[in-house]
Amino acid sequence: MRATVIDSFKEEWADSETLKQLRALESERNQTRLKEQKDRQESLNKEVLAKVVAEREQREQAEREEARERAAATKRRAIALEANVASTAGQMTETQLCAAWRSSSSPAARAEIARRALFTDAERARLFNHQIAIGMSERGLLCAWGDTHVNSTITASRTDRQYVYPSTWVYVENGVITSLQTSR
Repeated sequence: MRATVIDSFKEEWADSETLKQLRALESERNQTRLKEQKDRQESLNKEVLAKVVAEREQREQAEREEARERAAATKRRAIALEANVASTAGQMTETQLCAAWRSSSSPAARAEIARRALFTDAERARLFNHQIAIGMSERGLLCAWGDTHVNSTITASRTDRQYVYPSTWVYVENGVITSLQTSR
């Protein structure tokens, strides 16, 4: 009987060792599978990242090309406008000259405005910088900033106007800027 008990312990011990070995093998296989899955996932992540980066670079390149094309088209339009202004400046009205100046800072319009002496030197300096000031003529205001909504008050002795620009109200009395009001 004693031999049977000893044999039984030997079998249990042997089974326990085998079990330990089987568990170790299973754990090793699981770790290998997990590592393979992790490697596959990393590879996929790298592929996806590379694809996203490539697509972004293509999009940015296309945007840069579009911006260059827009800039070139704008430059072509400005050159064509300047050529048109240069060839017709002598025949343009004051309003047309001022509009050409405001829209493109046309050197030909500037030269014609100066040649015609439409404004004082101080007014020309301001309007060529698209600025206005108290004491400037109403014509100078319109040349520098263009037309806008106007509220008028006409009395027996004077005409008052309020020019309403997006963030500034300009008050004109008898053709001269008398005050400015800005909003924030």
